[in-house]
Amino acid sequence: MAAPTLDTADALATAPPGYLDATRDDASLRTFLHGLPGVDQVGVEARVATLGTRSIKTTAKAWAIDTAIGLIDLTTLEGADTPG
Repeated sequence: MAAPTLDTADALATAPPGYLDATRDDASLRTFLHGLPGVDQVGVEARVATLGTRSIKTTAKAWAIDTAIGLIDLTTLEGADTPG
């Protein structure tokens, strides 16, 4: 089962208008990136600390297991991969 891909036309069609100008060349991208606000390091560390103490709910576990199973390539499990 192949993963869905997003081609360039789809990406351009769904990109917010301000981002199209930012990605037209290297200089525009650098200007855009330097204009972004900085990261609140203390806030990030506090958020990470709280996430580490949270329990994973049963529904989230079931979703994760279902997703992992859906990603398994059954031909690999059978040993029927295409050589190469």
